[in-house]
Amino acid sequence: MSDPKRLVVLLRRLRSSPDGVLAGDVIGACERAALAAAVTLGEEHGAHVTALAIGGATRENRVLAMALRAGCQAAVRIEDGACGALDYLGVARLAAAYCRREGFDLILAGARSQDEQQGAVGPAVAEELGIGHAASATDLRFDGDTVCTAPVPGSGTGPVTLGFPCLVTVARFDRRANAPTDDDSEADAGHDRASQETPLPTLQELDPDDLGIDPRELRHRNDLAGAARPSRVSDRAIEVPSPEELVARLRADHLIDP
Repeated sequence: MSDPKRLVVLLRRLRSSPDGVLAGDVIGACERAALAAAVTLGEEHGAHVTALAIGGATRENRVLAMALRAGCQAAVRIEDGACGALDYLGVARLAAAYCRREGFDLILAGARSQDEQQGAVGPAVAEELGIGHAASATDLRFDGDTVCTAPVPGSGTGPVTLGFPCLVTVARFDRRANAPTDDDSEADAGHDRASQETPLPTLQELDPDDLGIDPRELRHRNDLAGAARPSRVSDRAIEVPSPEELVARLRADHLIDP
């Protein structure tokens, strides 16, 4: 009999604005789907599921408490305080370093962040680890030593079968009777307050040094970008009355194909 599969689900606290203000919901729709998929596969196949978040305790502990309530067996938080503001590649490097060190069969992530509308972290983790990945799955099933995914309807792609280890980003997952919700989150709502940084009893806390990464390596993009400055609004700005007019102007300037 083969050993139980090891699943890692990547989670992050949902923000309501670019400056990091937290949203009312704990996680976005795609992260919620990835968590539901991880827990469902864990229950169906006896897999061990670890929830992984990267960030400070006051931001991410509530996410991990929710994941443990949903059915994950373990929760890990990688502290990013020494790294400054991480871009997607910095987050991916930390997540990949943890998965490489601990071992895994399948990594699940949300297909797109609800606040930033980006889907870069999952593919970047797969690239860091040199493994195959499938995007925007709506269902996942194990078949021996492979995972089969169903894509978003209408995407023009068919089902994908990947051998382990691999990574799948999840857009939706309906095959979960008791999907993780925020309804019972009052018990750990204190993690949203700056004064409440008590770690969860079952939480493993790491920092980049534990993973063999110098935090300075993750700040190089911030150093190159320099200080943020407010953008200037040109006095020559042109208001375009309709989308059709905009397309016509872009074509006339040869900025898009005819």
